[in-house]
Amino acid sequence: MVPPPIRIDHRCRVSALDKETLWSLRGDALVRGVEGMPEFSVSLKSITQIRLQYAPTRFQPFRYVCRMSDSRRECAAFQNEHFSGFASFEDRSGSYRELVLALIRRRAALGPGCRYLGGTSLANWLLQSSIMMGSLVILAAALFYFWSSAGWMTVVKLVIIGWMLPIGFRWVVKNKPGEFDPSAVPDHLLPRVDV
Repeated sequence: MVPPPIRIDHRCRVSALDKETLWSLRGDALVRGVEGMPEFSVSLKSITQIRLQYAPTRFQPFRYVCRMSDSRRECAAFQNEHFSGFASFEDRSGSYRELVLALIRRRAALGPGCRYLGGTSLANWLLQSSIMMGSLVILAAALFYFWSSAGWMTVVKLVIIGWMLPIGFRWVVKNKPGEFDPSAVPDHLLPRVDV
């Protein structure tokens, strides 16, 4: 396996309360830098789990997250979207994708001892999927039995649900739990980058 370049950077800001963070792969370490604070370094050899997730929100329908854990806890996490203002996020999928792929290749080159996971945990996936399906059944029953008393607010709620439904289905499909080979990261676990 050919190791990735020596240094790859990705900058992101999660929310209005956070400062922009520089995530940098430097050799065999992932370095987190925030303006005005000392750099924090995570040795890639200490990472025992890398999880890639599709993690949309109402204002971030195309958000992806990479989470890393050592033997004790989650030690680092970064996303592909950058907060730029109220309900406004800048897509930085190009640098995110490059960093994630290089990080996975570099960790795999260091040897065994790391699990490469896609999606969420099985318990969370089953719970979220069940809640979504149950909500759709209740919604269908309510519409069937109470349609004659439905007012304009019901129509507004249906429009919101209709807008969020594809995101929910996409979440169920993309976040199905599983492991992947670090030399062949599945495309559905990474954001698309238009060239």
